[in-house]
Amino acid sequence: PDLNCRPICTLPRKIELIQKFGIDAMFVLKTNEQLLWQAAETFFTETLKEKLSAKILIEGSNFSFGWKRSGNAEFLCRTGQQAGIEIELVEPIEQDGNPVSSSIVRRLLQNGNVENANRLLTEPYQLTGTVAVGQQRGRTLGFPTANLEDVETIIPLGGVYASAVNVGGQQHLATTHIGSNITFGQAEPTIESFIHNFTGDLYGKQLNVVLYSRIRGSQKFDSVDELVAQMEKDVESTSCRC
Repeated sequence: PDLNCRPICTLPRKIELIQKFGIDAMFVLKTNEQLLWQAAETFFTETLKEKLSAKILIEGSNFSFGWKRSGNAEFLCRTGQQAGIEIELVEPIEQDGNPVSSSIVRRLLQNGNVENANRLLTEPYQLTGTVAVGQQRGRTLGFPTANLEDVETIIPLGGVYASAVNVGGQQHLATTHIGSNITFGQAEPTIESFIHNFTGDLYGKQLNVVLYSRIRGSQKFDSVDELVAQMEKDVESTSCRC
Protein backbone atom coordinates (compact mmCIF):
# COMPACT_ATOMS: atom_id res chain seq x y z
CA PRO A 1 0.00 0.00 0.00
CA ASP A 2 2.86 2.44 0.69
CA LEU A 3 3.99 2.19 -2.96
CA ASN A 4 0.76 3.86 -4.21
CA CYS A 5 0.97 1.82 -7.41
CA ARG A 6 -1.48 3.21 -9.95
CA PRO A 7 -3.17 0.77 -12.34
CA ILE A 8 -2.72 0.74 -16.12
CA CYS A 9 -6.50 0.49 -16.63
CA THR A 10 -9.52 1.46 -14.59
CA LEU A 11 -11.91 -1.41 -13.92
CA PRO A 12 -14.57 -0.10 -16.38
CA ARG A 13 -11.89 0.23 -19.06
CA LYS A 14 -10.62 -3.28 -18.35
CA ILE A 15 -14.15 -4.68 -18.66
CA GLU A 16 -14.61 -2.76 -21.92
CA LEU A 17 -11.42 -4.26 -23.37
CA ILE A 18 -12.25 -7.81 -22.23
CA GLN A 19 -15.74 -7.62 -23.73
CA LYS A 20 -14.17 -7.09 -27.16
CA PHE A 21 -12.83 -10.65 -26.98
CA GLY A 22 -16.32 -12.12 -26.67
CA ILE A 23 -16.37 -12.78 -22.91
CA ASP A 24 -19.93 -13.53 -21.75
CA ALA A 25 -19.56 -12.70 -18.05
CA MET A 26 -17.01 -11.28 -15.67
CA PHE A 27 -16.71 -11.87 -11.93
CA VAL A 28 -14.66 -9.29 -10.03
CA LEU A 29 -13.22 -10.03 -6.59
CA LYS A 30 -12.58 -7.05 -4.35
CA THR A 31 -9.03 -6.90 -3.09
CA ASN A 32 -9.13 -6.56 0.69
CA GLU A 33 -7.13 -7.81 3.67
CA GLN A 34 -9.27 -10.92 4.02
CA LEU A 35 -8.54 -11.92 0.43
CA LEU A 36 -4.82 -11.09 0.65
CA TRP A 37 -4.39 -13.15 3.84
CA GLN A 38 -6.15 -16.16 2.38
CA ALA A 39 -4.08 -19.31 1.84
CA ALA A 40 -3.87 -20.66 -1.70
CA GLU A 41 -5.69 -23.86 -0.66
CA THR A 42 -8.57 -21.86 0.86
CA PHE A 43 -8.96 -19.63 -2.19
CA PHE A 44 -8.91 -22.59 -4.55
CA THR A 45 -11.47 -24.58 -2.58
CA GLU A 46 -13.87 -21.87 -1.42
CA THR A 47 -13.81 -19.46 -4.37
CA LEU A 48 -12.81 -21.39 -7.49
CA LYS A 49 -14.29 -24.81 -6.71
CA GLU A 50 -17.31 -24.14 -4.47
CA LYS A 51 -18.50 -20.60 -5.34
CA LEU A 52 -17.68 -20.52 -9.04
CA SER A 53 -17.89 -24.27 -9.80
CA ALA A 54 -14.91 -23.89 -12.12
CA LYS A 55 -14.50 -26.47 -14.89
CA ILE A 56 -11.34 -25.08 -16.44
CA LEU A 57 -8.76 -22.54 -15.28
CA ILE A 58 -6.42 -20.68 -17.62
CA GLU A 59 -3.40 -19.00 -16.07
CA GLY A 60 0.10 -17.82 -16.84
CA SER A 61 2.82 -20.38 -16.22
CA ASN A 62 4.75 -17.96 -13.96
CA PHE A 63 1.88 -16.70 -11.79
CA SER A 64 1.46 -17.08 -8.04
CA PHE A 65 -1.44 -16.52 -5.64
CA GLY A 66 -2.44 -16.89 -2.00
CA TRP A 67 -0.86 -15.64 1.23
CA LYS A 68 2.89 -15.20 0.75
CA ARG A 69 2.46 -16.53 -2.81
CA SER A 70 2.01 -20.06 -1.49
CA GLY A 71 0.23 -21.16 -4.68
CA ASN A 72 1.94 -21.45 -8.06
CA ALA A 73 1.45 -23.26 -11.37
CA GLU A 74 2.64 -26.57 -9.95
CA PHE A 75 0.23 -26.27 -7.01
CA LEU A 76 -2.63 -25.37 -9.35
CA CYS A 77 -2.02 -28.35 -11.64
CA ARG A 78 -1.80 -30.76 -8.70
CA THR A 79 -4.84 -29.40 -6.87
CA GLY A 80 -6.84 -29.04 -10.07
CA GLN A 81 -6.25 -32.67 -10.97
CA GLN A 82 -7.47 -33.77 -7.54
CA ALA A 83 -10.60 -31.60 -7.87
CA GLY A 84 -11.37 -32.64 -11.45
CA ILE A 85 -10.72 -29.13 -12.81
CA GLU A 86 -8.85 -28.78 -16.09
CA ILE A 87 -5.82 -26.49 -15.92
CA GLU A 88 -4.38 -24.72 -18.96
CA LEU A 89 -1.09 -22.85 -18.53
CA VAL A 90 -0.12 -20.11 -20.97
CA GLU A 91 3.49 -19.15 -21.59
CA PRO A 92 4.40 -15.43 -21.44
CA ILE A 93 3.94 -13.47 -24.65
CA GLU A 94 7.23 -12.05 -25.90
CA GLN A 95 8.07 -9.12 -28.12
CA ASP A 96 11.58 -8.57 -29.43
CA GLY A 97 12.76 -11.39 -27.17
CA ASN A 98 11.37 -9.80 -23.99
CA PRO A 99 8.25 -10.84 -22.05
CA VAL A 100 5.24 -8.51 -22.15
CA SER A 101 4.40 -7.60 -18.54
CA SER A 102 2.53 -4.93 -16.63
CA SER A 103 5.73 -3.87 -14.82
CA ILE A 104 7.45 -3.16 -18.16
CA VAL A 105 4.41 -1.21 -19.41
CA ARG A 106 4.37 0.83 -16.17
CA ARG A 107 8.06 1.66 -16.47
CA LEU A 108 7.70 2.75 -20.11
CA LEU A 109 4.74 5.01 -19.26
CA GLN A 110 6.52 6.51 -16.26
CA ASN A 111 9.45 7.32 -18.57
CA GLY A 112 7.10 8.92 -21.11
CA ASN A 113 7.74 6.24 -23.70
CA VAL A 114 4.09 5.74 -24.66
CA GLU A 115 4.96 4.59 -28.18
CA ASN A 116 6.74 1.47 -26.94
CA ALA A 117 4.15 0.96 -24.19
CA ASN A 118 1.42 1.00 -26.85
CA ARG A 119 3.22 -1.77 -28.75
CA LEU A 120 2.76 -4.00 -25.70
CA LEU A 121 -0.92 -3.13 -25.20
CA THR A 122 -3.96 -4.24 -27.20
CA GLU A 123 -4.94 -0.58 -27.70
CA PRO A 124 -3.13 2.76 -27.18
CA TYR A 125 -2.86 3.92 -23.58
CA GLN A 126 -5.54 6.34 -22.42
CA LEU A 127 -6.12 8.64 -19.48
CA THR A 128 -9.68 8.99 -18.21
CA GLY A 129 -10.80 11.86 -16.01
CA THR A 130 -13.39 14.55 -15.42
CA VAL A 131 -13.07 17.91 -17.17
CA ALA A 132 -12.77 20.62 -14.52
CA VAL A 133 -12.34 24.39 -14.54
CA GLY A 134 -8.64 25.25 -14.66
CA GLN A 135 -6.70 28.51 -14.87
CA GLN A 136 -8.38 29.18 -18.25
CA ARG A 137 -5.10 30.61 -19.41
CA GLY A 138 -5.14 28.57 -22.62
CA ARG A 139 -8.16 30.36 -24.10
CA THR A 140 -6.39 33.72 -23.72
CA LEU A 141 -3.48 32.27 -25.72
CA GLY A 142 -5.72 30.90 -28.47
CA PHE A 143 -5.44 27.29 -27.26
CA PRO A 144 -8.38 26.51 -24.93
CA THR A 145 -7.76 23.27 -23.06
CA ALA A 146 -9.80 20.63 -21.25
CA ASN A 147 -8.35 20.28 -17.74
CA LEU A 148 -8.50 16.63 -16.65
CA GLU A 149 -8.92 15.73 -12.96
CA ASP A 150 -9.52 12.56 -10.91
CA VAL A 151 -7.28 10.42 -13.13
CA GLU A 152 -6.80 7.03 -11.43
CA THR A 153 -4.29 5.41 -13.75
CA ILE A 154 -0.55 5.92 -14.32
CA ILE A 155 0.28 9.48 -15.33
CA PRO A 156 3.20 9.43 -17.79
CA LEU A 157 6.32 11.58 -17.49
CA GLY A 158 5.66 15.28 -17.87
CA GLY A 159 5.71 16.75 -21.34
CA VAL A 160 3.63 17.35 -24.45
CA TYR A 161 1.93 14.37 -26.10
CA ALA A 162 0.28 13.73 -29.45
CA SER A 163 -3.14 12.41 -28.51
CA ALA A 164 -6.80 12.09 -29.47
CA VAL A 165 -10.18 12.34 -27.75
CA ASN A 166 -13.66 11.17 -28.66
CA VAL A 167 -16.35 13.81 -28.18
CA GLY A 168 -19.93 12.98 -29.07
CA GLY A 169 -18.85 9.97 -31.11
CA GLN A 170 -16.42 12.02 -33.19
CA GLN A 171 -12.65 11.52 -32.96
CA HIS A 172 -10.53 14.67 -32.61
CA LEU A 173 -6.77 15.03 -32.55
CA ALA A 174 -5.52 16.65 -29.36
CA THR A 175 -2.27 18.05 -28.02
CA THR A 176 -1.92 17.19 -24.35
CA HIS A 177 0.40 18.71 -21.77
CA ILE A 178 1.16 16.78 -18.59
CA GLY A 179 2.98 18.44 -15.70
CA SER A 180 3.61 21.85 -14.18
CA ASN A 181 3.20 25.04 -16.17
CA ILE A 182 6.63 26.37 -15.26
CA THR A 183 6.46 29.35 -17.65
CA PHE A 184 3.78 30.87 -15.40
CA GLY A 185 5.30 29.61 -12.14
CA GLN A 186 2.58 27.02 -11.60
CA ALA A 187 4.03 24.18 -9.50
CA GLU A 188 0.89 22.02 -9.31
CA PRO A 189 0.96 19.43 -12.16
CA THR A 190 -2.05 19.29 -14.46
CA ILE A 191 -3.29 17.33 -17.49
CA GLU A 192 -4.55 19.70 -20.18
CA SER A 193 -5.70 18.78 -23.69
CA PHE A 194 -6.13 21.21 -26.56
CA ILE A 195 -8.73 19.51 -28.78
CA HIS A 196 -8.22 20.34 -32.44
CA ASN A 197 -11.18 21.66 -34.42
CA PHE A 198 -13.54 21.61 -31.45
CA THR A 199 -15.59 24.23 -29.69
CA GLY A 200 -17.97 23.38 -26.88
CA ASP A 201 -18.46 23.02 -23.15
CA LEU A 202 -17.03 19.83 -21.62
CA TYR A 203 -17.03 20.87 -17.95
CA GLY A 204 -18.13 18.06 -15.66
CA LYS A 205 -17.99 15.45 -18.41
CA GLN A 206 -15.79 12.37 -18.48
CA LEU A 207 -13.11 12.47 -21.14
CA ASN A 208 -10.83 9.74 -22.48
CA VAL A 209 -7.49 11.02 -23.76
CA VAL A 210 -5.63 8.48 -25.92
CA LEU A 211 -1.86 9.04 -25.94
CA TYR A 212 0.21 8.18 -29.01
CA SER A 213 3.67 9.68 -28.54
CA ARG A 214 5.66 12.20 -26.49
CA ILE A 215 6.52 15.24 -28.59
CA ARG A 216 8.81 16.97 -26.10
CA GLY A 217 9.47 17.54 -22.43
CA SER A 218 8.14 20.43 -20.35
CA GLN A 219 10.14 23.63 -20.62
CA LYS A 220 10.13 27.25 -19.45
CA PHE A 221 9.72 29.97 -22.05
CA ASP A 222 11.03 33.51 -21.76
CA SER A 223 7.86 35.09 -23.16
CA VAL A 224 4.24 34.32 -23.94
CA ASP A 225 4.94 34.82 -27.65
CA GLU A 226 7.68 32.19 -27.52
CA LEU A 227 5.29 29.79 -25.74
CA VAL A 228 2.53 30.35 -28.31
CA ALA A 229 4.97 29.78 -31.18
CA GLN A 230 6.02 26.46 -29.64
CA MET A 231 2.41 25.45 -29.04
CA GLU A 232 1.69 25.99 -32.74
CA LYS A 233 4.60 23.66 -33.54
CA ASP A 234 3.29 21.09 -31.03
CA VAL A 235 -0.14 21.10 -32.69
CA GLU A 236 1.49 20.59 -36.08
CA SER A 237 3.63 17.75 -34.67
CA THR A 238 0.49 16.09 -33.29
CA SER A 239 -1.03 15.94 -36.78
CA CYS A 240 2.11 14.19 -38.05
CA ARG A 241 2.34 11.62 -35.22
CA CYS A 242 -1.24 10.37 -34.95
